[in-house]
Amino acid sequence: MEPVVAVLFMSGIILAIVGSGRAIAIRMGRGVIADDRGGTTPVPLWERPDVARLLWLAVGLYGLFLASAGIINGR
Repeated sequence: MEPVVAVLFMSGIILAIVGSGRAIAIRMGRGVIADDRGGTTPVPLWERPDVARLLWLAVGLYGLFLASAGIINGR
């Protein structure tokens, strides 16, 4: 059962770090959308920043849930 605990914990920590980092990056930056011609067009995130930020925060919270489940299963 030890490999399962390690996978749960490490996956949770990775998701928590990535989710919270992306939520902060969205708050400070601008997004891009792919163009039909192969380039990228900047899209201001002030149009709908709340949806993207909430989704990344949800990923971070899910990561915390996985990490805590790994700790609980390890005991």
